[in-house]
Amino acid sequence: MSWKTVGACSCVALSAFVGYCIYYDRKRRSHPEYKKNILIRRSAAKNPNGSSAFKGDKDKYFMKEVRQAEECLMQGGFDEAIEHLVNALSVTSNPTQVLGALSQSLPAPIFQALIQRLPASVAGGGGMGGMGGMGGMGGPSMEDFEDPGID
Repeated sequence: MSWKTVGACSCVALSAFVGYCIYYDRKRRSHPEYKKNILIRRSAAKNPNGSSAFKGDKDKYFMKEVRQAEECLMQGGFDEAIEHLVNALSVTSNPTQVLGALSQSLPAPIFQALIQRLPASVAGGGGMGGMGGMGGMGGPSMEDFEDPGID
């Protein structure tokens, strides 16, 4: 191969790559959720402690998951209800307080199953995403909820 052929092939490959980058960028920017995602990323960068400008979205998600858990419990879908409660606990800023309320309102076997499915960050009172829960500041701890007779 001559140097002219190598140069021409590399120019064609370079133009194809630049064309693809332009195409991909246009497709990405035209996505309906693009601006919302950018705002979420920017607010997360400004607030590294986890408090977001979109607290209302978290509250809506929390309430939606709790409602779905209630519906599942009424229909007898205990596993689905527990999954929705775990999702709700993952976005709340105070999971230990919510767990305290759930311990009073849920039957003991369902509450125990919920405790077993919780991620360690929520179960330890730390919250998800660095939101910080009570963690020893006077709120109920996980030891208050666990039954020592159950493995």
